[in-house]
Amino acid sequence: KPKSLNNNPIKYMNMSSYTCHPESNSHNMMCMWVNRLRVFEDLRKYMTENNVWYDLIISSRLDLWCYQRLDYSLFDPSKITDTDIYVPEGHDWGGLNDQMAIGNFYAMEIYMTLYTNMQPILNTLMKSIGTYGPEPVLNTHMVMNNIHVNRFTLDYRLINGKLYHKP
Repeated sequence: KPKSLNNNPIKYMNMSSYTCHPESNSHNMMCMWVNRLRVFEDLRKYMTENNVWYDLIISSRLDLWCYQRLDYSLFDPSKITDTDIYVPEGHDWGGLNDQMAIGNFYAMEIYMTLYTNMQPILNTLMKSIGTYGPEPVLNTHMVMNNIHVNRFTLDYRLINGKLYHKP
């Protein structure tokens, strides 16, 4: 029972002056970050209109299959600061795993609204490594915003297209 649905066309900045890593898909990456921004804006609106507060917010790909339960004891809301993000180990591809993240509202606001900082992120990456991809973009954003990334072990796979792994 979705609380909100946004299926408006996606528009994003002109990427022609930036070089995408050959193994990345610029369009898919931009759609991911625009959609995460829209989801967070919808979440914020819902929380405000309904006077609801969540201790933890989880951002996860929908095609993620977990082989184990998420150990919520790792994410004690009373100990998580506004600059703590929890990300599964692995899948960093030269940056930071962008498949799942957990944090409180304020940390996840920074994580989920990455698109609003896209141009400075891309400019930084062009100067440092000369290309961009989703994982380096995320890592640069976390560094630029002084977000502390905590890693945890989670046995999972993506189950989409050619990456399909039968659970």
